[in-house]
Amino acid sequence: MKGEMPVESKKIWNCPAGSFRGSEEEGVIQIKGIRYAESKRFERPVPYRYPSGVHAMTEDAPAAVQLKSGVESYLNDAIYEKLPQEESCQYLSITLPGDAREGEYLPVMVWFHGGAFRNGTCDAPVYDRVPMVREGRVILVGVNYRLSLLGFMKEKSGEPANLGLFDLIESLKWIQENIACFGGDTDNVTIFGQSAGAEASRCIMLTPGTEHLWKRAILHSDPIGTMTDRKKMERKMLEELNTMPDDAPLDEVRRMQDAITKHVDERSLPRFMVFGPHIGVDPVPPESRHGSRLKEVMKDHQLMVGCTSREGAPYVGNNRTIQILRKTAAGRKGVETAVRLLSRAIFNDPGESFARQAAEAGGKVWYFDFYWKQGEHFLAGGHMMDLVPLFGGRRLGGVNMMLGMHPDETMEAGRPMRKIWTEFARTGEITSPGVDGMLRIRRLEQNEG
Repeated sequence: MKGEMPVESKKIWNCPAGSFRGSEEEGVIQIKGIRYAESKRFERPVPYRYPSGVHAMTEDAPAAVQLKSGVESYLNDAIYEKLPQEESCQYLSITLPGDAREGEYLPVMVWFHGGAFRNGTCDAPVYDRVPMVREGRVILVGVNYRLSLLGFMKEKSGEPANLGLFDLIESLKWIQENIACFGGDTDNVTIFGQSAGAEASRCIMLTPGTEHLWKRAILHSDPIGTMTDRKKMERKMLEELNTMPDDAPLDEVRRMQDAITKHVDERSLPRFMVFGPHIGVDPVPPESRHGSRLKEVMKDHQLMVGCTSREGAPYVGNNRTIQILRKTAAGRKGVETAVRLLSRAIFNDPGESFARQAAEAGGKVWYFDFYWKQGEHFLAGGHMMDLVPLFGGRRLGGVNMMLGMHPDETMEAGRPMRKIWTEFARTGEITSPGVDGMLRIRRLEQNEG
């Protein structure tokens, strides 16, 4: 079925939000680019309803306003700056099994893309939903949300705001209202994301009043280490942004984003992710409330948290100085030490600490370590590398993050991982210790120490 051209689906899905027709390909049905909300600049989203008639949803969802991503363009040749972009970018795309039966309600998995809260889009080739849906018989939804200045800086009052998080919460409300029309189980929704998408998922977990919107969560490579001691940096960024008129044209918005990023002089960990949710700003409670919030929510929700073994590798791999250092044994040792320290400070240690906090709160929690091909390639075990087997890599060709492998190899190697993920979404349980040579998974217990 590989390479099969999409054809327009004959079926029509009639939902509260509108009537939709998608396309069929490779044993699945895609309904792409559904608007779930709309917004005005620096304001919260409001639900969107389509006019009467059947709407053909066959094009990729428009991306949020953004600039070029250095890391993602290095890893997978992403050209987000050339994609169609919209300021009010609240769109989602749905993939479901083509043989779903009437009355069969499937687990729903909702993917929040990464990109440091300034890049990415749900229909990017790296997030190919087809393999997981076809093999695991789940419904997989990808969501776009406002990024950078427009999503995680301020509201019209000039005060800090988490508008991108409100977008994501609105998408989950849309799913609760509409996904049953596509055969989805509204009582079995798993939110999951990588990097910024993982942090967005964590913030939703911590937000009171969202517990009915999801049942399970999977956090890949959450950069929790960048999320503390941000107030000085954010205040300076906000002061600079407030010099721009609220109605400035988008080209000026992009220039301001570039300027603010270049002017950040922070030297601690937050400099590695300058845009992001403001902890303690609506809807996210202050850090002092996180422990009690976890006790409220983890009693009947399940969680999987994990990191790659060498998260920091891609951030130094494209640096010319690093490339020179790696030509000597002493240099390679020094570079590896830097990769390990960066990985632990931003991702591994804070991620495991949060997972243990959730376990201590009484939840069913698992932690995974992803280390595929480590020792065979400098990027192996690096940030984003777990996305290759998880989504299959079919659409990535010869990009750096494929580590020289053919898509047929990554597709086949990723089957066990995809099965673990979809079974967790279905049952909230993990019975596998992982995947040999790729992935270790362990259950975290209360009072583990």
